[in-house]
Amino acid sequence: MKRLSFILTLSILLMLAFGFSACSEENHDHSNASAHSEETTGPTASQTGLSQSQTQQTLTAYLLVKDALVATDATATATAAKEMAKNLAGITEVAEIQSLTQQIAASEDVAAQREFFNTLSQQVYALAKEASALETKLYKQYCPMAFNNTGAYWLAAESEVNNPYFGDMMLHCGKVEEEL
Repeated sequence: MKRLSFILTLSILLMLAFGFSACSEENHDHSNASAHSEETTGPTASQTGLSQSQTQQTLTAYLLVKDALVATDATATATAAKEMAKNLAGITEVAEIQSLTQQIAASEDVAAQREFFNTLSQQVYALAKEASALETKLYKQYCPMAFNNTGAYWLAAESEVNNPYFGDMMLHCGKVEEEL
């Protein structure tokens, strides 16, 4: 009985170690994740007609959505997304971003919100990348384990990784890929 208990404990520890090592791996293959994240390229700031102030408001609202997902709070995520959609109302050049925020706002399922957030992150990244000046330094962060190990990116205002795709299950899974 002791031997069986020891083997089970060892097996669980090995599985946990393997799972967490995949998350902190420094030299992971981005080919699949890059293809996934580059599928949808978003509008650039110059293409959208957004003023610098509107771009900053969009980024600030996006970060509130991200923080609510980090907390795994579907209600706060929906509220933040609703505010973001309101900020973009009437700007036809960012209709896809507004549509994604409306879909997040309409859902109370955090898993569905995270799916929409993945695409939203790609759109907002393109917008931030082309912005002439950002008031806040942003960090493009990456988690290789998101979405069944296809990986996903997001933007954050802090360099410390706080993963919106896993929340407190794997809060610090990921790494900074780029500074904007």
